[in-house]
Amino acid sequence: MSTIALHRAALPRLPRQHLPRERLHASLSAAECRLRLLVAPPGCGKTVLMSECARLAPVGIRVVWLGLGGRSLEPAQFCERLGEALGVPWAGEDALCAWLETASEPTWLMLDDYPRAPDAALDDCFDRLLAVASPQIGWWLASRRRPLCNLTRLLLEGELLEVGAANLALTQYELDRYLQADGLEWPQAQRESLHDSTQGWFAGVRLRLLSMGSDGLAPCATQLAETGGALLQDYLQREVLATLPAALAETLCALAYIPRFNRELSDYLFDEPGQGLDGLLGWGALIEPVDNTQHWFRVAPMVAPALASLSRWPAATLHRRACQWFTQGGEIHSAFEHSLLADEPDVSASLLQGFTEEQLLHGCNVDRVLRLREMMPAELLCSTPRLLILNAWTLLFVGRLDDVEALLAGFTRFLPMPGARRQRALIAQWQGLNGVLNHARGRMGAGEQLREALEHLPEDAWAQTLICLSALTQQAQADGRLAEARLINRDALKLARLHGSLTFEALLELDRAQWLEQRGELQRADALLARVQEYLDETRVAGNAMAGRVALRRGWLCLRQGRDEEARELFISGLIETRRSHDPSLIYGFTGLAWLDALDGDTEGAFNRLIEVERLMQLQHVPEPMYRGPLLLASGALNLRQGRPGPAREVLQRVAARYRIDRLTPPAAAPDQILQVEHHLALAELYDGEVEGARQRLQAMLPDLLRQGRHTLACDVWLALAETHYIGGNLDEARQALDDGVALAQRFGLLATLRETQRRQPALFGLRPGTGEVPAHNLLSLRELSVLELIARGCSNLEIGERLYISLHTVKTHARRINGKLGVERRTQAVARAKELGLLKI
Repeated sequence: MSTIALHRAALPRLPRQHLPRERLHASLSAAECRLRLLVAPPGCGKTVLMSECARLAPVGIRVVWLGLGGRSLEPAQFCERLGEALGVPWAGEDALCAWLETASEPTWLMLDDYPRAPDAALDDCFDRLLAVASPQIGWWLASRRRPLCNLTRLLLEGELLEVGAANLALTQYELDRYLQADGLEWPQAQRESLHDSTQGWFAGVRLRLLSMGSDGLAPCATQLAETGGALLQDYLQREVLATLPAALAETLCALAYIPRFNRELSDYLFDEPGQGLDGLLGWGALIEPVDNTQHWFRVAPMVAPALASLSRWPAATLHRRACQWFTQGGEIHSAFEHSLLADEPDVSASLLQGFTEEQLLHGCNVDRVLRLREMMPAELLCSTPRLLILNAWTLLFVGRLDDVEALLAGFTRFLPMPGARRQRALIAQWQGLNGVLNHARGRMGAGEQLREALEHLPEDAWAQTLICLSALTQQAQADGRLAEARLINRDALKLARLHGSLTFEALLELDRAQWLEQRGELQRADALLARVQEYLDETRVAGNAMAGRVALRRGWLCLRQGRDEEARELFISGLIETRRSHDPSLIYGFTGLAWLDALDGDTEGAFNRLIEVERLMQLQHVPEPMYRGPLLLASGALNLRQGRPGPAREVLQRVAARYRIDRLTPPAAAPDQILQVEHHLALAELYDGEVEGARQRLQAMLPDLLRQGRHTLACDVWLALAETHYIGGNLDEARQALDDGVALAQRFGLLATLRETQRRQPALFGLRPGTGEVPAHNLLSLRELSVLELIARGCSNLEIGERLYISLHTVKTHARRINGKLGVERRTQAVARAKELGLLKI
């Protein structure tokens, strides 16, 4: 009989729906240290994890379990209970210390639910026991609060392993396993949503499942579902609030209204210096740091709404006081947020005037300005020139161009201004806004307005100057004047750096990345934007509207290079940011994901994404001309890939006519979009039987593309022209066009273009064997290679997921992409093809 068997009866029973936590118990059990400390709020699974570790203790380890129930204990009582669990006759703390000091048997001493109330005397006692205990004693402590022991010394000596709430939180993979074990087959999107909403808090997952009536293990789930949020409230009342002193419980519920707070703000709100926040931290309540500084805190987001609903404090009062405190400290962003929550639009409008154009793009300020517009009459919100200008720039950013036009019509009521200089400055700002508005609408003549505005914008309007220069850069790129575009962009970047504006530097670097992308330098563009992302992440502002655009642009760069897995991750992260800031650029995230769906064979899902983004554009009041072109281009490309050239041709002709008849310029985010339409239209004509028309269209495009240095699109056109000649029977011309196209593709890493051409016309590359092959080492991503190696070893999808710590759905997605990239249909064929290409060595 093993040692652990002798003590199994003392261990708490594992729950029926127990989820083994291999990643945690492996590191805890293997650690060689004096104290393993599990500190986290209730419901994180501390007791279950420690019980699991106890059951898996190595042979020869004595396991002693002592449940303390979180109740207060005098030091003498604590020592007595500890001695009883160890089998040491009670003769006082000194006798217990003597026994611990001379212990020779390897022992795990597991103390569960350490007393919750702060108790310096008890913590000192525990510290003394830790200090004298023999190295054979391994202490395990599960607690809601961090005991006030000399933990720093233990940490420096390598004798402390601390596991917190973040470590205990379920990963997406663990949550997927938990749901699968319960027989719950949920789509990936719902599983990810459950993980996001609960942040992996185990009790939160269980409560959410019960409230949804989706837990097959709970016989009363249907009845519990009717209570909805009451289930979480009841849990918090019993497990959290009932264990706290009444005053602290009230403070916790009130703080749940405040998105972030520190000690000074807590004292200001409740007039209790040194009591509120410090008291809650001492009790280990549901308070967590916002970042690593341990200066700002928040109530855990999963429970904050439920706790706030139990507060006796009026929400408006708390937000009003928070607004006052942040205003006094000069934190206009937070003051503005709390003024809106306090329902004081006059204060909000006053604070808004202190914003710069850059600050509008920080955090959630775009959303806040839009909310303020709903709260206040338009005439009050635009009662000063500065308020009107800030409103106009915000509405331009979110694409509400009709509203901008209405605002600009109201500029005249501020004229004449006192003094010629102020008059000229205000008119220049109107011209700048109007020029950017016309640029966003795709109207000709916007450039002249922008240049005239730049002549008279004052120095303190540098942010508006940068926006105008960005628009001019985009127009120059659209016209094929790439050298001029680079010069404008270079001057704008100097100005942005002179003013230390990372936000506008990011905007201008996006223009530069577009310039590089058109020239074929995709890797340089991606590296540039990766650095920009690092700059934005380093700022201490929570969120930046430019971050979403950067991620989406990087997604398309990865997609062009055949790095599909990276592209998908970037599109998803970019969509999160752009949706948060109401940025219409999200259309390029949806169209990117739609193309990836098509690559995976999910054509229906691809078209559904286009329907969804059109709905979002309409909900956000974005004018149709801003999104119709990109949507029609994506629809045409998808129809073409599906083998439906007739519908593709019809759709693409519509978008081409829209640009030609209305004399529109391409959108800012895609300066080569009109040329892309021409390229896809030529392919649609080709596969719809119009070989000669396709040839003429493509040959007409090439000279200008090559002269302008648009190498990326030139590569697409060369390869399309090779297809055209091949289908028309002109093999010599096809071989020459193929050579030129492949040379550009291999020079710039345009693997996706090669891949699509090979898919449409695999026999074309027989004209020059090996010329157009995608390099084998670039064909599959590292993760796809890992999956393929396990497939080759005969592992099932479930086994692959367990070994790589990914969900079953992700394994199937990788397998589908592998088959698509290798041009096969079954696992065995994929393995055989990979061995032919030298991708597998087994």
